[in-house]
Amino acid sequence: PALGGPAAITAVFTDHTAGSLDADLAFFTSLNGSYTENLRLKGGNVGIGLTGPNAKLDVNGAVNASATSGFSLGITGALPNGTGGFYHTDGATTGQLFLYANLGGIKFGVEGATAAMTILKTSGNVGIGTTAPGAKLHVSSGNILLDNNQMLQGKNTTGDIGGLIYVRNDNNVIVGDLSNAFGGDL
Repeated sequence: PALGGPAAITAVFTDHTAGSLDADLAFFTSLNGSYTENLRLKGGNVGIGLTGPNAKLDVNGAVNASATSGFSLGITGALPNGTGGFYHTDGATTGQLFLYANLGGIKFGVEGATAAMTILKTSGNVGIGTTAPGAKLHVSSGNILLDNNQMLQGKNTTGDIGGLIYVRNDNNVIVGDLSNAFGGDL
């Protein structure tokens, strides 16, 4: 397109067939006499840093958002299958990080594998290695690791907190209250 001045907005014709005048709207800026296209409106989509946007907002490059009193990014509206989410991909078919919400809860994980963590909407249950946690914390297909001098605790009906399993530095395991427990070497 013929450009002049420090910046320009111009129509970019995309279909030159008879009877068709399809065009995009392109925004250019200049630096040292060289023009760079920075934004394009194409068929209802907005592209930043690219000329062929494939979504309502399609950005090529890093996105930075800042605010002095907080920031939020949301997805609103009813989607046909009840899901929406955030994805990161490096262009490969596997290894994509995802966070998505569906009608049943929230799932975190890596594309191509079962969700690494699931939070169910109705119960608040958290699943690690399972998409259907059956308890407040449900770990499937893996171990829970307690380092030395760490404790798995429980709370009784009166609110008192006590140790259930304690792993000591000498590799002894204590089961039950520390003052009234049994244990031995791992």
